[in-house]
Amino acid sequence: MPRKIHQRMLPQIHPPLQPFVLDIGCCGTSAVGIAAPGYNLPGFDGASFDLVPEQANVLIVAGRVSRSLAPLVLTLVESLAYPRCVIAYGVCAISGAVFDTVPLSEICPVDLCVPGCPPSTEALRQALAHLSGRGV
Repeated sequence: MPRKIHQRMLPQIHPPLQPFVLDIGCCGTSAVGIAAPGYNLPGFDGASFDLVPEQANVLIVAGRVSRSLAPLVLTLVESLAYPRCVIAYGVCAISGAVFDTVPLSEICPVDLCVPGCPPSTEALRQALAHLSGRGV
């Protein structure tokens, strides 16, 4: 099961957040929407969405994780820069929903869960605010 969100349990990422979005389903479109020019990320100094997982310190998994995709997700998590954090974005990533998939928490430790189908871009902004130690 994913860990409950407690502020002191979360890794406080003080360097700029460098999220990498693993878009496996339709949730990914709302996840990458946070990087759109019209959506401002105030207070996130230097935050950018990287295209290379080795330079990222936050992995956002959006969508269903199949059993055959699980080793790739684990490889991506292990390649993240430290301090690193994993966000399960959407019901499919959190629990597998109605599909025969693997919940992300069975593959790797999950630091934050952003529920919804699809989850809102505002909910992702709040999750990133918690990670950066800036609150909501």
